[in-house]
Amino acid sequence: MPAPCFNQYNVPVLRSPLHSVRSDFARFVARKFGSGPFLVITPEQGELARQFNEAGVPATVYGSVAELTSASPQNGASSPADVAIWFYPADKSCDERVIEEVATRAREVLLVSGLGAEIANRRPALVEAFRRLGFVPDYQCDLEDWEPTALRLVRTTVEGAEALVPAVESAFARLNRHVRGLQRTLRTRVSELEAADRHIAKLEEKLLKLKEAKRELKQLKQEKQALRKSPERKIGQVVLAPYRLPQKLVREVRKRFPKTGQSDRARSPATEYQEWFEKHRVKSDEIPALQAEATKFAYQPVISIVTPVFNTPVAWLIECVESVLAQTYEKWELILVDDDSTDPAMLEALREIGTRDPRIIVEKDEERGGISAATNHGLAVASGEWVGFLDHDDVLEPDALFHFVSWLQNHRDADLIYSDEDKLTEQGFDAPIFKPDWAPDYFLSCNYICHFTLIRSELLRKIGGFRSDFDGAQDYDLFLRVIEQTDRIDHIPRVLYHWRRSPTSTADNIRRKPGSLETGRLALEAHLQRQKIAGHVTVDWRSHAYWIKHQLQEAKKVSIIIPVRDRVDLLARCVDSLTSKTSYAPYEIVIVDNGSETEDARAWFSRSKHRILRYSGPFNYSAINNFAVEQTDSPWLLFLNNDTEVIDGDWLTVMAEHVQRPEVGAVGPRLLYPDDTVQHAGVVLGVGGIAEHAFRGLPAEAPGVCRQLQTTRNYSAVTGACLMTRRDVFDEVGGFDEERLPVTFSDVDLCLKIRRAGYRVVYVPFAKLYHHESSTRRPAVEPLETEVMRERWPEVLEHDPYYNPNLSRERAEITVSMTTPDKKLWQGLAAEAQTALIMRDYGTQTFAKQLAGVGIEAGKLASADRNNAEIREAWIPGVEVFSRTIYPQRHRGSFGEFVRRDEGVLARIGFWPAQWANARMFAQTAKGFHVHPPSVPEGADAAEWLQRCFVQEPENYSLRRYEHEQWDVMFFVQGVAEMILRDVRAGMPSRTMRFFVDGDNHRSPNNVGVVVPPGVAHAIRGEGSEDVIMVYGTSTSFRPDFEGRIASDVETATLPESWAKFLAQ
Repeated sequence: MPAPCFNQYNVPVLRSPLHSVRSDFARFVARKFGSGPFLVITPEQGELARQFNEAGVPATVYGSVAELTSASPQNGASSPADVAIWFYPADKSCDERVIEEVATRAREVLLVSGLGAEIANRRPALVEAFRRLGFVPDYQCDLEDWEPTALRLVRTTVEGAEALVPAVESAFARLNRHVRGLQRTLRTRVSELEAADRHIAKLEEKLLKLKEAKRELKQLKQEKQALRKSPERKIGQVVLAPYRLPQKLVREVRKRFPKTGQSDRARSPATEYQEWFEKHRVKSDEIPALQAEATKFAYQPVISIVTPVFNTPVAWLIECVESVLAQTYEKWELILVDDDSTDPAMLEALREIGTRDPRIIVEKDEERGGISAATNHGLAVASGEWVGFLDHDDVLEPDALFHFVSWLQNHRDADLIYSDEDKLTEQGFDAPIFKPDWAPDYFLSCNYICHFTLIRSELLRKIGGFRSDFDGAQDYDLFLRVIEQTDRIDHIPRVLYHWRRSPTSTADNIRRKPGSLETGRLALEAHLQRQKIAGHVTVDWRSHAYWIKHQLQEAKKVSIIIPVRDRVDLLARCVDSLTSKTSYAPYEIVIVDNGSETEDARAWFSRSKHRILRYSGPFNYSAINNFAVEQTDSPWLLFLNNDTEVIDGDWLTVMAEHVQRPEVGAVGPRLLYPDDTVQHAGVVLGVGGIAEHAFRGLPAEAPGVCRQLQTTRNYSAVTGACLMTRRDVFDEVGGFDEERLPVTFSDVDLCLKIRRAGYRVVYVPFAKLYHHESSTRRPAVEPLETEVMRERWPEVLEHDPYYNPNLSRERAEITVSMTTPDKKLWQGLAAEAQTALIMRDYGTQTFAKQLAGVGIEAGKLASADRNNAEIREAWIPGVEVFSRTIYPQRHRGSFGEFVRRDEGVLARIGFWPAQWANARMFAQTAKGFHVHPPSVPEGADAAEWLQRCFVQEPENYSLRRYEHEQWDVMFFVQGVAEMILRDVRAGMPSRTMRFFVDGDNHRSPNNVGVVVPPGVAHAIRGEGSEDVIMVYGTSTSFRPDFEGRIASDVETATLPESWAKFLAQ
């Protein structure tokens, strides 16, 4: 094994076999094996040649098999050596040639594991091959202080070597595998210690802040007491007494005569979620229709609801029971099991509840047995075909059972059904949990199923109900045993359960019951043991979720495939990070050159020790990767972008742990931008058009909604920028589609084919890389492959099973979809514009239907004299039109310089985009008419503020609130676009600007950039038969609530002829 090094805990950790050779290698071998001459075969040719030369030790160093064979003694090019040192690689294809050459040219051989070589698999075969040529191992030679796995072979005869050597090498291979396993376990435990250290450090920091706050609070209390005793305060009380008397009278009247039926919860202002929920929950006037429909169900099972009770606050218990009595589906029984409560008021309430309805059954345990024992008591009494579990202080929606039984009408084979839920607080409903459909890997990270669940009673009896050993996580343990028996698990994406948040409930914080976290971990460990899954469960302290670290059964060779064209600066950084940080072995790096033309690229390829494949022809991501797969034979494949960079050494090991699982077909890591925000954490379908990266732009260590950013979970797809799969799976689904999806969405399509074949797609946040993609780039709105995806995958684009349909379809932020415009947000628009405002729906395709004006060439605007009174009267304040220079690029068309940050119009007005994006418009189509809200300071009048910014002080650019509102800057790289701008800001003159802009492929004075302020509506139409490609930047990150479509007098004005022809088609 490699020599050990030590971590901060002074624990010896074995080095990766990928570490470079030691700096005193030449001197060491000279001391150990004499003065030479030596023959060395190594990829580190330059380094070792330098060492031997500086040490004055005669040695011939070869960097490849080709060099070795061309310098054969038969050709007179080399002389025999005392010792041959071979750093054998993972690739076996040249073994026979090297062994033959070495055996004829050296008296002794040193075998040393090279880059990515798995010792247990490679060394026994090499030793046997050398034995047949008269070399036997010298097991007495101690190389522990250099490289413990290195082996010396000497030319000699040993009696019985034919049997002894293979037996010893076989035993060594077993021992090596065992030690490697222990090494991985050690690394796992050390990483857990490091994570716990970081968590403790954060807690200590919070504790210090809390102590400081307590000291400040104590000081404030002392100051308050001093003020209360001061003579000034006493005089003030006497003076103000007559004025305070009316206020006291009003408070007393309100206290004695409160408004009936109005609770604190109802009086508090509604949150955004509460408004959304009220719109989507069942209304009281809809209940009779649901009751009538329920009586017509063909399948009407009895639902047994089991509720353990222990000293429950009476009001909460009554609210819980009444939520069951209000169910629109009426074939239920409620079983309340008192776990030896001691509260007299609650016991009296329980007796009264038992008389309210014959369907309510009250049971009592004579001695307290805990929640599992009480629930099992209820299960023993239950007579229903299905069983649901309701906590004694929680509440069901009136239509909860109705939706479950309605689902069963067409899904009779289901064994477990769960719904969405939220939290019940003093202020009302809060913190909704919108869950994905059944996601087994996510469930093994946390119990996201939770409430409300129905389970087939027959299945509950089969698995033996609840187990008291797991109280605190008893439901998690139960569900884990359920999923071992069935995969028929269904989801109703509707909030039907309200989980009360109280000081002792884990609904508020898992740390309220710290034992629950450990009990859940033990439940997961037991699950792994029952399923015979080799692995270890640890707690991720950042999210308090679980991390199952699967034991890597066999480290198989991975082909890391990297397509590239020029840009060797990116490639070099990517490859250097791979080779210097990756702890996994064996792997090979396969670089696919797609027509690089720069001298830098040719030079880098000539120096590279990695495999270089040549793919000629236009860029076709799918074809390039398919070609590379055909040229390799590794059982595992990893597709990697050249602009990525490894962060943690275990990244490939973490991914391999999952790709080895037979049920998994594809694995993706967490990719971060260089500023440590999320670029990729899984792909969500049907959002923003076809697909969108989940949690894009969030801080890397943010938990994400329901901890989903930091937990292993399932997605419909992961990005091809770093995607790992098995060769057999890749071949089974036919690889990438190079015919119809040559570039865009080919990775999504591959993942969907993998899922259709019955495999899972897994996102692993614990494997992290940087992705040096522009952090503001978004996919084109209408890429050419869009229609292929819509045609091929209509159902999953309509409903991604791993993305709740209640969530936003505009951006994959895992947030509730709100479509009602915020009136305060849009206060900067004129009153008539606010009235006409309609929020844009990005789930459907809309075409612009607006705008008037005669229109002029954009180049004339860019060169216009803005001081001219006539032009000034026609110009929309804040709009900028500026010229750009176009440069022809060899083999790549013409592209224009946009503008530099420190010069030009944007530098003058102090605006630089925080986010960039690009979009395609097909020929003869239009986009817009949309508008962004101006930001008006708190308390300011909108019209007065905008007049000040753009009319009274137009050059006081410090007034502009770029960081609070969305300014657009745009230009075009292809086609000809017609733009119409309309000022609809409050208090501003209604002006229209219509002009034509040429793309970079049309060199003309009309190659311009355009700045559009918020409050200025804008529309774009493609002129002619050419598709239009635009690039635009925004002053803030993209926000769906900033995107408004507006109907106004602009749409009713006389349309330009070009627009009229378009609309008439």
